[in-house]
Amino acid sequence: MSEKKDLEALQSIQNEIQEVLDQSLNDILAVAKKYAPLRQPLMEQRRSIIKKVPQFWAKVIQNSDISCSDEEIEVLNYIVDVDVKEAEDIQSGFQITFHFDKNPYFSDSTIIQEVKYVDDDDKATVTCTPINWY
Repeated sequence: MSEKKDLEALQSIQNEIQEVLDQSLNDILAVAKKYAPLRQPLMEQRRSIIKKVPQFWAKVIQNSDISCSDEEIEVLNYIVDVDVKEAEDIQSGFQITFHFDKNPYFSDSTIIQEVKYVDDDDKATVTCTPINWY
């Protein structure tokens, strides 16, 4: 076999591998969509318990890998709820809605951050609703 034919054979096999990978990802997404509604009642149960824990979300963020200044932590103390909504196709992004108690920093009761994946390189665009600071 010539080198050109070998490379063509490799490309053909790679195309078949990609087709199998694409189908497996489609199957995984279908299963995720099927089970997403089943998670909802559990998420609501979890939410009702979280609301009983003072400054729960601030503590979660402080104990994560996210670095925050003291001033940012003060703002985080006013988070009362967080909602995460996946994109319809699950894989193209998600939206996080932060619900805030009345606070001395801004007038907004919710701030929405949206993450959209723009290509297969794990690059994303992140947008956030404007914050009305005092």
